[in-house]
Amino acid sequence: TINGVSFTGGDYCFVPVAGVNTLTLVCTDSCGAVDPCETFVYVEVNAPPVADCPGDTSVFVCDLSPICIPGFSCSDVDGNLVSCTPSIGSLSGDTICFTPTGPGAYEITLTAIDACDSVDVCTTQVTVTVNSPPVAACPGDDTLFVCDLSDICLSGFGASDPDNNLESVAVTGGTLSGDTVCFTPVEGLNTVKLVAADECGAADTCETVIDVVLNSPPAASCPNDTVIFACDLSDICLPGFEAVDPDDNIISKVVNNGTLNGETVCFTPVEGLNTIIFTVTDECNETDECTTQITVNLNNPPAALCPNDTTIFQCELHDINLPGFSCDDPDGNLASCAAVGGTLNGNIVNFTPVEGVN
Repeated sequence: TINGVSFTGGDYCFVPVAGVNTLTLVCTDSCGAVDPCETFVYVEVNAPPVADCPGDTSVFVCDLSPICIPGFSCSDVDGNLVSCTPSIGSLSGDTICFTPTGPGAYEITLTAIDACDSVDVCTTQVTVTVNSPPVAACPGDDTLFVCDLSDICLSGFGASDPDNNLESVAVTGGTLSGDTVCFTPVEGLNTVKLVAADECGAADTCETVIDVVLNSPPAASCPNDTVIFACDLSDICLPGFEAVDPDDNIISKVVNNGTLNGETVCFTPVEGLNTIIFTVTDECNETDECTTQITVNLNNPPAALCPNDTTIFQCELHDINLPGFSCDDPDGNLASCAAVGGTLNGNIVNFTPVEGVN
């Protein structure tokens, strides 16, 4: 018998327990003689393998190059591990490397299998964020009118990065301070370029083109110098005072003598030389002036010339022709020359006398 159960010999099958299993064989012959023996079977039940994964993690990458995550392992207390296999990527040592196809969550499952086909599984979720390029911001193109070529400062420049890994912001054509770029302009087109780069080397560029229009001075135009004959010193009005400006930004037109109305200057003259200075000023305080000189000749009265008083003896009263009468004017503007009491013909007055004083 083995353990009290009849046994005919050969292999003995039993249901073990973990630990020590005792098999007692008792042999008895027909005389009742007995001989026992014992066999101790030590049964160690297989322990499953252990798959060990690191905790879930997030990884920021510049591109879709392979990502390597350490901390993976498989073990077996019985030393009968037959496989340790990741669901994606490849395992080398304690590190699994895989190539992402884009941003998102990737689940890595590590499966450990032993010789008894016992299995253990662990999982790590890797959230992959792929770098996005920075964004460069520039104000729109513009045309600026300037009085001179001193520095111009424009706001509205900047850069941002959705991943908050902006590394540099560089400006060509000016100097950046905050969101403002200052530059020394040239007349015409001026280009300001801003380049933003992140830690991954991704970059974005923007440009602003400023067309700088430089102020042109105004131009004053006066009539030519002239000579005016005047009967008296009443006001004189002289047209022809004009001003033009290519930028159409004249702010004042003044004369030093008289009053400007439109293109006409009225002034109270003096005999002789009168000077009018016409000055034009634009918004940039650029000026131009011109001068007109008016010589005023004041009228002189005419001169009437008569012969001396005389006494004429006549036998009887008949017409007399008396020479020596004339009119003169230094200005050459004699309007009339007439005799009262006779008729002037040339320098002779003909009259019909009466006896006595004529």
